[in-house]
Amino acid sequence: MYQATFNSIRTQTATLLLGLLSVLCCNHAAQAQLVQPPRLPASLERGQHQPNLNPLPQLESATSATAPQAALTTIPGKQWAALAGPETGLIASLARKGSRVFAGTTGGVYLSDDAGESWQRALGSPATQVYGLLVNGDAVLYGTDAFGEGPGGVLRSTDDGATWQLVNNGLPEKVAVLSLAAQRDQLFAATVTGRVFRSADNGDTWTEASTGLPETPQPVLLVGGPAALLALTNDGLYRTTDGGASWANSNDRLPAAVKLTPGHIPQAQGDRFLLPTTNAGVIVSDDGGATWRFSNQGMPENANLGDLTVAEADVYCATSDGALYRSTDGGATWTMCNPTFGLGKNVRGLERSGDALLLATFDGVFRSMDDGASWERANSGLRAASMDGGMLAVGNRLYVSTQGGIWASDTKGASWRLLNDGFRQFPLSAIWGAGLGYKDGCVFAGSFGDGLYRSANGGNTWELLSNGLPEFASPAVIKTLNGKLYVGYWEGGAYVSTDNGDSFQPVALPADAPFLTFAELGGSTLLAGSYGGGMFRSDDDGASWRAFKDGIRNDFIDDINVYRGTVLAATDDGIYRLNADGEDAGWTELLGYAETITGGANALIRVGRTLYATTYGRGIAMSNNNGASWYSANQGMTTNRSFYFARIDNDLFVATAGGGVCVLRNVER
Repeated sequence: MYQATFNSIRTQTATLLLGLLSVLCCNHAAQAQLVQPPRLPASLERGQHQPNLNPLPQLESATSATAPQAALTTIPGKQWAALAGPETGLIASLARKGSRVFAGTTGGVYLSDDAGESWQRALGSPATQVYGLLVNGDAVLYGTDAFGEGPGGVLRSTDDGATWQLVNNGLPEKVAVLSLAAQRDQLFAATVTGRVFRSADNGDTWTEASTGLPETPQPVLLVGGPAALLALTNDGLYRTTDGGASWANSNDRLPAAVKLTPGHIPQAQGDRFLLPTTNAGVIVSDDGGATWRFSNQGMPENANLGDLTVAEADVYCATSDGALYRSTDGGATWTMCNPTFGLGKNVRGLERSGDALLLATFDGVFRSMDDGASWERANSGLRAASMDGGMLAVGNRLYVSTQGGIWASDTKGASWRLLNDGFRQFPLSAIWGAGLGYKDGCVFAGSFGDGLYRSANGGNTWELLSNGLPEFASPAVIKTLNGKLYVGYWEGGAYVSTDNGDSFQPVALPADAPFLTFAELGGSTLLAGSYGGGMFRSDDDGASWRAFKDGIRNDFIDDINVYRGTVLAATDDGIYRLNADGEDAGWTELLGYAETITGGANALIRVGRTLYATTYGRGIAMSNNNGASWYSANQGMTTNRSFYFARIDNDLFVATAGGGVCVLRNVER
């Protein structure tokens, strides 16, 4: 489910943009700021082991001739409803056309006509990740990935975001476009595989323009100026001055000893390029990238920078100590406008709308009405959170784990509050929620790259746990089995506590893989599912483990559901049932699911006679005959990408990627 995060293997969502959203993280032990290489988009990472997906059959009415009556639990008369929050989301970019501001999120494009005071989703924009939002003439364009809800590529709107159309003529099939740039009369699109394409008709047709770029597949991020176009790759900086006909490595044009990373994206301001570094502040080029100079007056010496973003005459960047700096003269001089803004946020885009300055971050949009001196959240209506960390119901409280941290609702989703008190906030690195769990009155929450936290007061305050746990690691799953607390990590391995988290011991699992799920079969029998290492079983309450995947073709185990003697395992290529005729009889695939979904499942839950499954790209699937046949249960959903279930009374909640939390009311009535 996840891919490498903070030097770990994390292939589910963290959700992140390749390069445009590469997460800046800290080497906390040395207190030195590092930037990770670009990572695959969350949707590509999550789906890399899954085959192509076909639509689920829809149940249109109770008289459908193709659907058995038992499958009509939620149809007609019931549908999912998007909840009023959390109002946040990973904002990749901002763009302005006239008085309308566009925000590119993990759940499609959002629009604001009041300078960020309120947002609404552009209904014609698929609820997928937005890359490289760009206004070019009368058109607004962006790139997206190729997973689940569409073919990927480039989408374009010529009516200010009311409608969108794919403009992929000449692009590879199922392509993921990670950035767009305009240079003179041409438009350029960079892909996840390292290929660049150009269009002379604003996206109507495309031709490849990759000559001279690295042959090894790797992400490419673009920025265009009047005289040149720059491409940032894992191999450094490339430059073209002939409209993409040829590219040349430009690393030797940079000042000596300057350190660049793929997370540091160049920005253009008219004829000028500005590029942040990890050891030398900002470097600037006034000749299309041919030569570069230092431009750091007013900044700390040898400043370690995170993101840099430009809006008209203003340039903003954040330093590793959390300060936000502003330049109004193209980077010649800098002034600190806020000493702590960068703490816990990643600055991804900047746009000015009237008197308002809007800043895109990993934790939503922030707005300043005083040129950056003070900031406030500006997320009203922005429901683009990706809940890839986890979701948990404790009594009437619902917890979700997002890019901005931990949110909770005591009103079944009608209102939400952020519960981050006690989490460490490192400069240039957003709090990124991971797994959630509960035991003996305490809530446990993981933070990617920062370990396991515990709260004894419902999440109002948190304490970091360290006794026996790996430092700066990423908890993926937190489960209570036979009175013990188990924690599985994205970096690999698992730990167990018998004192409610005061201390931990390693679990002697036979695979050093990320563990995503644990289950209790009864007595002293436990199951553990890993992501890439297969399934394991213990018959002595976790003291020893053995491989237990006979019949399961896939080593990527996402969830295990145990209900009245029936054990189901959700994997990246389908759902399997544990055979009942002996402990070593193995597993049998649910062929009805495989034939309908032709893909994997993330999570499973039973409500009465109905079995629900989340998928990443296929929406919600449901079965009323113990998995023999499956149908769509997507009525009202804004996205087909979902992760987790939780239930409070007769309400079923689902956590999505980019679509916030949705609820199905009165599921048993």
